[in-house]
Amino acid sequence: MDRYAQNCKACSSGAARTILICSRKPDEKGLDYDEVKEIPLLDYKEFSTLKEFEDVKLQIQAALTSVILSDKTVLPAAVLFHNPSLGKNVAASAAFAQIARQSGSDQIRFFPVLHDFAEEGRTAMISQINTAGSWGWPIYEDLYCTGALVTFVVPGRQAFNHLKALNFPVRLLPNPIRTGGTVIDRDKLLHQFSLLAGGEYKYDLSRPLWYYPSRIIQRKNVLEAVFLSIVMETVLILGPEGTSRIDASLNGMLSELVQKFNLSVIINPAKNRFFKRHVSDSVAALYAISDYAVSTSVAEGFGFGLYESAFYNRPLLGRYPGGFVYPCDVSTENLYRMVPVPGTFVDKDELTGNYHKKFGHSDAIHQKIRQLKDAHYVDFADLDLMMQKNLIERFLNDSACRQEWLKVLEARYPGWPGAGMLCSNARMVFDRNRLILKEYFSQQNDISRFYDIYSVIPEKNGVLFKFSRLSELFQPDRMTLLL
Repeated sequence: MDRYAQNCKACSSGAARTILICSRKPDEKGLDYDEVKEIPLLDYKEFSTLKEFEDVKLQIQAALTSVILSDKTVLPAAVLFHNPSLGKNVAASAAFAQIARQSGSDQIRFFPVLHDFAEEGRTAMISQINTAGSWGWPIYEDLYCTGALVTFVVPGRQAFNHLKALNFPVRLLPNPIRTGGTVIDRDKLLHQFSLLAGGEYKYDLSRPLWYYPSRIIQRKNVLEAVFLSIVMETVLILGPEGTSRIDASLNGMLSELVQKFNLSVIINPAKNRFFKRHVSDSVAALYAISDYAVSTSVAEGFGFGLYESAFYNRPLLGRYPGGFVYPCDVSTENLYRMVPVPGTFVDKDELTGNYHKKFGHSDAIHQKIRQLKDAHYVDFADLDLMMQKNLIERFLNDSACRQEWLKVLEARYPGWPGAGMLCSNARMVFDRNRLILKEYFSQQNDISRFYDIYSVIPEKNGVLFKFSRLSELFQPDRMTLLL
């Protein structure tokens, strides 16, 4: 959202007044807001009763109204709400929808910004939404602002296509790409890493360096990046750790693997004292020392990790996210669609039981389970974290397993080009993709798209929402336990 604030300033030659309304003030310094308003009730929250939900909704509604309808608000005003349909706090979504119904006009314009959808597989979010619905509350009308003057803004082509097909007032606005420079050259950075190699980290800098810039969170499929780096004998540099309870478990699992097998994996080096003291932009610095960028996420909603590397001049290798559609015409030959695991290595009864436990017994999950049971090779991303971890340990401990699996990985299968082609595929499309992406995501184009959307008066959202239709559209091509 801070990037949106920057674009507001750019579109108004600095005259726009931007206010960030959030549960708690961000830690980052220098964000481009004139004011930050903290409303703690906006934080993630689950509700057990209708009364609790309504009480919190009314409090949030009053707090938001006091800011949006304040005498200090300069009109016309655009009100952006991040991910109201996801269900992380259904009371906040309901409050926003009600304010939009009451106050939406040509002077106060409401824009729900949808990055993610519960319908993509967020079962915990679906559960909270269903709980609100069980009280008789028209929750989906609130999540999607039925009856309000709104324009939905989405960064991903897939979400745009789905909402457009259902007649929602929606516009496509890909997230902008902004890159920084590093004040230290590559040789100096590598020298610092070589010093660290004798102490905190153990790795061989003569190997290729891969940089995985995403946060270490469950749905990003980070263990697949670790496994591929082992197979390809590279040094893998990981981004920052996630902060949720599930993320903490993943962080511990990852650290255990690295220490137990002395893996060439560096977890968040940006927190090292050297980076904190001498590097102004750690992301730029880590791209600068790396040979390749890596993206193994099976749940990317809008492709930021697939674009950024082009701006840092690094070839990208990794997984093509199921259902993802690029906003411009680029080659995807650099991205594989599966990592084959011999079916005999997987307890399929346990695996299919886990799918039923998480996703229930819908037609889509029955189809998925039939595919898993019939598969000679299971996709690594179809497994849960513990299965992935156990397979990596087996690969490292059991020479017979390792030889059999390496033989499989060297071959070519539908969606898998063979391990030997990963890097060459990334290099092959790099120059062409980079030029196209840099043009499409240029600052001039980004500001122009931003202005075209947020300068227009929203339309009344009269869609009679049918959850089943959206849910069917979002049945993920890559339904996975990692979501």
